[in-house]
Amino acid sequence: TIDALGAAGDVGWHAPWAGRPRLGASFGYASGDRRPDDRTLGTFDVLYPNLGYFTDAPVYYPGNTADAQPNITCTVTRSLTARAGADVIFRVSKRDAVYGPPGIPALLGRGTGPSYVTTLAYLRADLTISPNAVVSVSYVHGDAGALIRSAGGRPVSYGGVTLDLRL
Repeated sequence: TIDALGAAGDVGWHAPWAGRPRLGASFGYASGDRRPDDRTLGTFDVLYPNLGYFTDAPVYYPGNTADAQPNITCTVTRSLTARAGADVIFRVSKRDAVYGPPGIPALLGRGTGPSYVTTLAYLRADLTISPNAVVSVSYVHGDAGALIRSAGGRPVSYGGVTLDLRL
């Protein structure tokens, strides 16, 4: 039996200021398994997980979590946009594990410790160099909250450059 729930969304508003920045908030919820010893699967798992769901850094798997992500996107020029935000991630329950890619428990849920997992602060710039090519540069910093530190974890920093081509 499967009794799992997942939901995600993104809302935003374009401010009437110069460059019309978009003030936004993204959010997500993926249920955890309330009773791991019964015969009901309660952990929400997507068929094709997006490991960059939280940010460009694929450091956490979106399972057994709830997150909120305030963000702002600015159009600097016609071809350059910049986005900044912070994704605050919590375990749904203290009995829930924290998962790393590709969905393997990094920290087991033992019913103790804080629900707060981390905050992933990020900056991203996208430069359209032609109608068929976009260069993206991103930086993400994840803090090590008490839960992660108690398991020997440390803060993480990630940088990336990608080139998207449409052929």
